[in-house]
Amino acid sequence: PNENLMRQLVLNIYFDSASVPQVNAPLGDFFGSTPGINPYVSLPFSVLPDGKMICRFHMPFRNKVRVELQNFSNTDIQTTVEYQLKDYEWNEKSMYFHSLWRTTNNFSFNHYRPMDIPYLMAFGEGRLVGTSTHLFNPSNALSSWGNWWGEGDEKIYIDGDKFPSFYGTGSEDYYSYSWSSSDIFSYAYIGQPRNDGPGNRGHVSNYRWHILDDIPFKDRMAFFMELYTHGSVAPISYSSISYLYARPGIIDD
Repeated sequence: PNENLMRQLVLNIYFDSASVPQVNAPLGDFFGSTPGINPYVSLPFSVLPDGKMICRFHMPFRNKVRVELQNFSNTDIQTTVEYQLKDYEWNEKSMYFHSLWRTTNNFSFNHYRPMDIPYLMAFGEGRLVGTSTHLFNPSNALSSWGNWWGEGDEKIYIDGDKFPSFYGTGSEDYYSYSWSSSDIFSYAYIGQPRNDGPGNRGHVSNYRWHILDDIPFKDRMAFFMELYTHGSVAPISYSSISYLYARPGIIDD
């Protein structure tokens, strides 16, 4: 039941006069441990075994904030929400916190035709501070040699790039696997709160926080993660969130 509820409870946060929420994501995805409650501790987020979820990202606003939790399930839910407020002087450098969820479900994937999954496409000024990923991999292979999905490279275009400023060596390094890993682990900036196994099949969740290495952009950013697997898989599902701070007026896709 927790697995469904963490996807069916949707968090919306509106800062100041926003007509659409700057934060819009299923609750479990927002906290980077979906599906269900998968405990871990990191610098900006923690998920505790008793279901308490903690976010430590500062979320500045000028005048007002509205926090909503939408229940799309058929179950009555009781929740307790706590937040800390402190005085803040808004200025010309202030930025809103953004966190938007995107998903692609039930698509067939061919090993010989890798594809780029969009994590973020934004126009405006901001700083990327993290990503999280949830993937459902129904491969029948019993080891990572046959069902590893993270060979593809991350590609991050900044401002006027014709070639990406960041061209990585695969999800396996971006999420600090190196040759993949089915282990459950959590550290200050990287972690894998869930991996069903065997190997890298089933539900897999990862997070990567860009705290000491946040990525600034002045007028645009495009972040793609290449999906490249060891074998052909269907039907795969892939969800991601990019966490960023942005000046008012930013436009995303």
